[in-house]
Amino acid sequence: MADELSIINNPDPTPGDASTGYGAQNTNIVAHRVGVDETIVTGALGSAVLSISGPVDVNGVLYTVTSSAIFSISVAGRYFIYLSGSGDNLTPVLSTDSGTFDESKNARYTSLGYRVLNWCLDSDGSDISISRLLTPEHDELGEAANYIPNLDATQETYISVSGTWVAPRSKYYKIYVTGKGGDTPDITSPSYVGGGGSGLTGIRRIFIPAGDLWTASFSSSSGGNTTFSNGTTTLSAQNGYDATLTTTAGASAGAGGTANSGFDIFFPGNYGDSPSGSTPIRSGGGAASYYGDGPGMNSSSLRNALPGLSYGSGAAGAIGSGNLGASGGPGLIRIIG
Repeated sequence: MADELSIINNPDPTPGDASTGYGAQNTNIVAHRVGVDETIVTGALGSAVLSISGPVDVNGVLYTVTSSAIFSISVAGRYFIYLSGSGDNLTPVLSTDSGTFDESKNARYTSLGYRVLNWCLDSDGSDISISRLLTPEHDELGEAANYIPNLDATQETYISVSGTWVAPRSKYYKIYVTGKGGDTPDITSPSYVGGGGSGLTGIRRIFIPAGDLWTASFSSSSGGNTTFSNGTTTLSAQNGYDATLTTTAGASAGAGGTANSGFDIFFPGNYGDSPSGSTPIRSGGGAASYYGDGPGMNSSSLRNALPGLSYGSGAAGAIGSGNLGASGGPGLIRIIG
């Protein structure tokens, strides 16, 4: 490839003869306005309005909207507005025809040569939402034309270790913070051991400007906290509590995390299961968290404990003297936006 672009010369400071000297100036002006559409369209209940606005380029000629046009829409679907007619005055018409992109005109036109405005009107049969046709060269009824990667597409970030996160764009984010699940101890002598409690999960929807720095901190301690903070707003979710050894059945399960701050809504953690039987024949299973179940333990055999199966879930207890405990599911910070 080579020489795909050509220069548009700037006009001279003092143009020459009217017949020739203004050529560069006129070429520059015309090139700048090709495909321009400065119209304004708004939506309401059952109707859309093309307001007094402009200009809009139609086949190299600029037009302006001098009187508002109202379109009633009662059937669900995606609609467009094209400008019908010729000469000094054009008439806006509602249509489902998105037209075809004309490279030389940098705009979309119908098969009859009518200019299609750079707007999408989406109706559910009642409410109408309006969106700008950002890139009119795309097809598929303008659907691809309104898509901006990393902005319109929902992004998800998962953080499970202490560190920092910087907001990539200024927008609303939904943040989930989950405390770690409770652990279960090693069995050093014949004892009962229940399951670990699960961590609390809190949710906050918040506007964050681009470049805002947040710090994630994860605690591994029983009843500790998972925190996410930018120094002004702090989101804190309590870990589940560890299970403990005991000689009394039913008294060794870990409690769920309940302490929290900064959330719109939260889900407290759950207690781990208590051991059952006189041997016991069943150790306590780990508590379920917001993200899923904890492990169960249903065996009279000698067995090590089972770790938490999902983020924030508690560990299950071991069975039999000399067997090892396990860790609850890790804490998690999940960012959607």
